[in-house]
Amino acid sequence: MMRSKSASVLLAVLLFAPWGKARALVLDAYSSTFTMTISTDAGSTALLQSVAGTEGNAVEMLYNIDTGNFAQFIKDYSQINLAAEGGNALRFRYKATGNSNTLEIKFTDSDSTRTAVSDKLDLKLLTRTDGVWREMTVYFSSFTTFPDGNSSFDLSRVQSLTVGVTADNSTRGSGSIWLDKFEAYKSTFTLADDFEDLSDPNFFGGNAEAFASTNGSATVTYVTLGKERALQLQYSVLNGGDFSGLTMGLGNRNFQGHTHLSFKVRGNAGGEFLKVGLEGTGTQAKVVISSALTGGITTAFQRVTVPMSSFTAVDISSVAKFSITAENAIGSGAGTVWIDDVAFTREGETPGATRVLDDFDLDRPRTNWDIYRHDDASLAVSVVSDATVPDSLSTNRVYRLDYTFTASPSLPAETPWAVIDRPFQLSIAPFDALRFRYRGSGSNNNFEFKLTDDDNTTWFRKFLMATNTSSVWRTVTVPFSKLSFFSSGTDDILNLKRIKQIAFAVAKGSGGGGGFAVDQLETPEDGDTAIAESGRLISSVKVVNNPFSPNGDGVKDQAFFVYSLDGAGKVNLKIYSLEGDEVRALAFQDQSSGVQSLEWNGRDNDNRLVRNGLYLFRLEASALDGRTDEYKQVIAVLR
Repeated sequence: MMRSKSASVLLAVLLFAPWGKARALVLDAYSSTFTMTISTDAGSTALLQSVAGTEGNAVEMLYNIDTGNFAQFIKDYSQINLAAEGGNALRFRYKATGNSNTLEIKFTDSDSTRTAVSDKLDLKLLTRTDGVWREMTVYFSSFTTFPDGNSSFDLSRVQSLTVGVTADNSTRGSGSIWLDKFEAYKSTFTLADDFEDLSDPNFFGGNAEAFASTNGSATVTYVTLGKERALQLQYSVLNGGDFSGLTMGLGNRNFQGHTHLSFKVRGNAGGEFLKVGLEGTGTQAKVVISSALTGGITTAFQRVTVPMSSFTAVDISSVAKFSITAENAIGSGAGTVWIDDVAFTREGETPGATRVLDDFDLDRPRTNWDIYRHDDASLAVSVVSDATVPDSLSTNRVYRLDYTFTASPSLPAETPWAVIDRPFQLSIAPFDALRFRYRGSGSNNNFEFKLTDDDNTTWFRKFLMATNTSSVWRTVTVPFSKLSFFSSGTDDILNLKRIKQIAFAVAKGSGGGGGFAVDQLETPEDGDTAIAESGRLISSVKVVNNPFSPNGDGVKDQAFFVYSLDGAGKVNLKIYSLEGDEVRALAFQDQSSGVQSLEWNGRDNDNRLVRNGLYLFRLEASALDGRTDEYKQVIAVLR
């Protein structure tokens, strides 16, 4: 069935989201020109600057279209830049019960719009299923790289985050995982090993091993010294030319951005002379430890910090080993030393979260996730209140993943998995409108508000002769139902979950030049879906219970469509699937002017309950005086 372009704008897929009362949500404060670009036609000029806004800074375009036709500035939402914000780690909270399986977290960069040919950072850990919340800080350098794109993961161009569970630990069954507050984190202390488990491997997967020349000797063991657990090196280099020591594998990790190598050291006698080294691909650089300590090694633990610049021969982007070496040439002789808390640090910086990727607390969030699963897996996702997360508020909410890996697989040779995936493109699917503040000076021209999705389909709203506000800030609300088709990508449907760009274009009206500033892109503040527009046959449309849950429990079992008619006439209400197929024809009846209402019980034309998901409703009216009007919006079913 053919669909008109006017209906296509709202056909965005939303597999699940926590629903409830909507709060105004700032999507972009427009406080800087970061990730913004200028576009003009021949004969037009423009530049961007930061100016004082209604709340903090705003962005202003100074333009001139005397001999041209348009100038626009474009904000890119296709990716996020974790590197520019200083993030070097992922911090998150989880708890698990039931079967113990592998929790997998994956970032994908923006080498391509096809994730299959983009590089990934991947982390796997075996869940502890005791139902206790754990806060994890995992350094990006601890992730494994899947070189599927250009073989180099780019932290400045991250397009998605995937979280899931797999049975690659060879166990099947059922379990539950709760997730809370994923955030990029700037850690100033990247720990390689604190030796608390008294065993190999370290946090980067490497082992501690002894080495020695022909006449030298070395023994490496893990020991407990009071409250400390440490790595012990016993060495002997009594003859000329002797050397011995220990190495600890670091898995060719990237420590760019770190300023120092850090560890603690203690000697049995004090005064030991040792060297610390880092090894890259075939190259090793060493520094005498005592030169980095006031008074040299003592019988108490001391923290050593060696500038990374001391290891000039080593490729810091691929560090293979950490080493401690005793050499007869520097007077080491024989002795015992202990090493603890081997780490790489960023001296002079303050640690902390740099970006919240998702805290799962918003009632109708822009941070929506998609669900994917293997044929031999099931996955149900829900949003639950949980104030037991450490340092959380009483209103804290988390995502719960309930999964099952069948014990009788249809594909026994494959590893089952179940994941949720969140692209970092801007998702506005849970909302029905956007609003922003703007001001203008100079010539009076038209301006356009444009939304472009990930396949380059663009819809827009044009405002005629509206750029000059005499430098007074104005607020504009743009209902999605008022957007018009602008240009096609691979289709003409605007995917509201995958907004890649938002543009503000000044188009020629009077011509000339001026300033056009934008501030505070946000969602309208409203409890239900409601937009009042004067001068229309249908006005003040409000959907009570959106979403609604027709499960027979007496709570939100029906959705109510409340609206005002400016004149008597016939009213028609129909429900459509996202594919454009009619699901239910609810009314075709005469109604008088004034406030009216209709309801839907969640059943289709064959009286069957519809599946969970999004549906499009169309309310049409034909007045006795010949006027017609229609209103379209999304409604959600969530049993």
